[in-house]
Amino acid sequence: MSRRSAAEAHVLVVGSRPAGAATAIRLAHRGVRVTLAAREERGAPHGGESLPPAIVPLLSELGVLPDLLRGPHLPSYGNESAWGTEVVRMHSFMISPHGTGWHIDRGAFDDMLLGAAERAGANIVLGGAPGRAPTFVVDATGRGAHVARRQGVSRVHTDHMIAVVGVLRERPLAACARTSLVEAAEHGYWYSAPLPGDRLVCAYFTDPPLWNETRRKSADAFHTLLRNTRHVSARAAGHNSAWSLVVAPAGTSRLARLHGPGWLAVGDAAACRDPLSSGGIYEAIRSGIRAADAIASQHDGDAGAVQAYAADLEARFSRDLVRRRAVYLRERRFPDSPFWARRRTEARMFPHTPTTTHEKEDKPWP
Repeated sequence: MSRRSAAEAHVLVVGSRPAGAATAIRLAHRGVRVTLAAREERGAPHGGESLPPAIVPLLSELGVLPDLLRGPHLPSYGNESAWGTEVVRMHSFMISPHGTGWHIDRGAFDDMLLGAAERAGANIVLGGAPGRAPTFVVDATGRGAHVARRQGVSRVHTDHMIAVVGVLRERPLAACARTSLVEAAEHGYWYSAPLPGDRLVCAYFTDPPLWNETRRKSADAFHTLLRNTRHVSARAAGHNSAWSLVVAPAGTSRLARLHGPGWLAVGDAAACRDPLSSGGIYEAIRSGIRAADAIASQHDGDAGAVQAYAADLEARFSRDLVRRRAVYLRERRFPDSPFWARRRTEARMFPHTPTTTHEKEDKPWP
């Protein structure tokens, strides 16, 4: 970016979680004046707390890999899954050129990125608006996509799945494998992974009507469903009871339009992938980096940079829909379940066309 364009540009990033923080870091590195409006508060436990090895080059691009390595995060040696069969299959990260993945403390991870944005020169505004009107706005407000929605852009949903998340404390002498685990169940599927601080996250993914049945509203119901699993329950046996449960949206969706005059969307604001992709945080950070480069290039005179960014995100989302369809069709053990019947029907109605992307990834699906 030229000195003149850097001086004239003022980008407002609304939202300070990984997508927004990554955008701000990269913009600051490119010499763009950037304000990061940090309006979210740290909330309930997240269902996706694991990062694939492919995150390593992205964090290196942002200059925060040494911060990650200092902890308190745990290495992840792979993904295990019982999907389409009761037998657990292992995808080892030890074959990855980037080394291990990571089981992260999400609060510490978000703080790490926000601190890096501030050190890079981003102006952090807590709970308020910047003093100077921006020349460009980045929507990093998550599923709410508040900036895009104010522009009249609707959201297109593939499904409305939810995650019921509990975090358990490890008992003395208990040990959990340093892998994530996915296990299909009658009315959804389970995810579990170790967390720093001797904790285990267990998340049950299902459809809202199935959870909202009277007998499934309480923590007792969560534990009953957990005990009915074969592999996740074995992990949870070495832990104490869950903290209060959190129910959060986990459906697959995207904005009908990813950018407009003077704005674009990143992370979950742009597109929410199925949790099975293990790609939520990865895609959030990647989109933030690519969005920042597109904004800087546009200020340098590349009129098609933002459109190219949006086309790349659309292609990656389309490709993930193809993978998602294939993965759900592999699970045929529950023929009478409305959860699985809905996804088999959806796969037939919306087969999705594969789309070519420019990068090879090693993010495994089950």
